[in-house]
Amino acid sequence: MKDYYKVLGVAPGAPTEVVKAAYRALMKIHHPDVGGDPQRAKEIEEAFRHLSAQPQPRRETDRQDTVEPPAPVRRRSDGIVVAGKYIEIAVFELFGNRVLSCPRECTFYRRKCRFKQVLSVESDDLLTFKATTLDIQVRNLTDNPQTVDFRHGRGVLVDQNGEFYQCHQVCAYQHPAKYKEAVVELFAGTQANIMLWFQQQPPGRYASRLVYKHRALVSGMRGDYWDQEILDVNLTGKGKLYLRGKK
Repeated sequence: MKDYYKVLGVAPGAPTEVVKAAYRALMKIHHPDVGGDPQRAKEIEEAFRHLSAQPQPRRETDRQDTVEPPAPVRRRSDGIVVAGKYIEIAVFELFGNRVLSCPRECTFYRRKCRFKQVLSVESDDLLTFKATTLDIQVRNLTDNPQTVDFRHGRGVLVDQNGEFYQCHQVCAYQHPAKYKEAVVELFAGTQANIMLWFQQQPPGRYASRLVYKHRALVSGMRGDYWDQEILDVNLTGKGKLYLRGKK
C-alpha cells in the first residue's frame, strides 16, 4: 500500500489545510503543463484525492495525541448546569425585560444612549431602558487558559419561537462591579461570575435556552489546533418561564 503522506511530503495525520497546500505546491512543479513528469503528477493527484476523501481517520489520530479534558459532559436533571469538554456553565438568575434607571450624572441621559439603542426597543424614557439580563458562572475544566467570549453572536438567548437575541455590552453605570463582563479569560482551575446583557424581548416572548459556542486552543503532539463545542442550557426547567434561583 502506498504511503500517501510520504508522496505529498507531509507528516502522518496532517490536517486538510496542510495536505491541500502541499498538493498545490507540488503540482506547480510537476504538472505536465509546466514541463513536469506526468507520472509524478498522477501520483500526487492520487495521494491528494485519497487523503481528502478520508478526513475522519486523521482527525481521530490527532485527538488521540491530545490531553483529554478532566471532566466528561455532564447534564443535571433540572437543566441549569451544563459541562462540556473545556468549560462548565451554571445559570443562576434570568430577568426578562428589566426596567433599569439611568443616573442623572450619566452624560448620555439627555440624548439617545448608544446602549439603549441596542438593548431597548420600546423605551422612550430618557432615564430608563429595558434589557434582559442573565447571571451565570463559568468554570474552566482544563489545565490551560480559556477565553470565554459571549459577544458577536457566540452566545445567544433563544425564545420559545426559536428567535435568538445576541449578547451585548452595557455601560459601567448599569453593569455591577461584582460581575465580569461578556468576555473574560479563565486560567486553569478558575471560575467567574458573569452578567450577560441581551436585547429586550417582544411581548409574549420568554427565553427558553442559552446557546454558547466556545472556541478552545488545544495542544497536541503535532502542534496546536482550534477546537470548538456548543453548550446548550435549558432555561425553562419544569414549565417555568424563567429562573429565580439563588446564588
